[in-house]
Amino acid sequence: MANQMWKPSVSIVMPVYNGENYLREAIDSALAQTYDNLEVIVVNDGSTDGTDEIAKSYGDKIRYYAKENGGVSTALNMGIENMRGEYFSWLSHDDLYTADKIEKNIAALSVAQDKRRIVYSSFAQIDENGNHFGMVNAKTKHLDADCEYWLFPLVTGLIHGCTLLIHCSHFEKHGVFDERLACTQDYALWHKMFRKQELIYIDDPLVLYRVHSTQGGSTSDRAVPEGENLWMNILSSLTKREICKFSGTQQHFWSTQAQFMTAMSYKMAADYCYKRLDKSVGTFRRIYEKTIKPLYCGIVRVIRPNAPFRLYSAIKRHGITETFRILMKRIRRQS
Repeated sequence: MANQMWKPSVSIVMPVYNGENYLREAIDSALAQTYDNLEVIVVNDGSTDGTDEIAKSYGDKIRYYAKENGGVSTALNMGIENMRGEYFSWLSHDDLYTADKIEKNIAALSVAQDKRRIVYSSFAQIDENGNHFGMVNAKTKHLDADCEYWLFPLVTGLIHGCTLLIHCSHFEKHGVFDERLACTQDYALWHKMFRKQELIYIDDPLVLYRVHSTQGGSTSDRAVPEGENLWMNILSSLTKREICKFSGTQQHFWSTQAQFMTAMSYKMAADYCYKRLDKSVGTFRRIYEKTIKPLYCGIVRVIRPNAPFRLYSAIKRHGITETFRILMKRIRRQS
């Protein structure tokens, strides 16, 4: 049951550069939140259009900062530096929140023992005119996935930064957005923050993600090189245990990631995945030839000629360990 008395403060941080086309809609969606213990911070990253005039028209309904152009990371970091809330929520100037976005984030956290868990959700897609045309839902795309396992949304590309709610302690522990990055500053930080964390997933589209031709990530010539470096860092850092917990086997993981990297046009990362796939398949083949196959053949050779020796009854009588010892003894005797 949700804790109705727990209402921590939340800061919605909005970085904006030349956003006069969608800024008013975004601010209105932030101010329309049903959760009332929050502040809206707008950071103008050196806009040359009507952004300044639009932001100032809201008066003291928002906290407004203007700075020289330095990129979205610098604007986000200025917002984080000046936020008064215990929790951070990012809203891009061209995206929208549903009215209950923050309320549902807090409700999900209120029943969690650890109030520093990071929350994320599914999101809807809208076009330049605000028309809905799709939805990205983790449960639909991956029916059996553990959506709260940190690696899942990261390597499936299902994170939208604006769906997140992040406790300020994560910035103190891992730092803020890397201002050297223009396109991958978000996933680079999520990788550091998510690792070893148990996430909270809300199976509800709480953000409307606007897809349009002037988005920074789709127009920057730094997108692919930065993406290559990002994914090489993420993929090369994973342990065998993390991979197998997420995907079951290394072969399945590297095969899936190779296809994903290829679809994203990250050739270097795709090649890395294929090399890891070849290596994992070779390792499995060696284990199979040296251990699994001889053991299987030996068990079959022992059990078939010895009709009185029934595997089920032997396990029931002697236990698994002792039965295995007897089998191995007979296998060696017949070899």
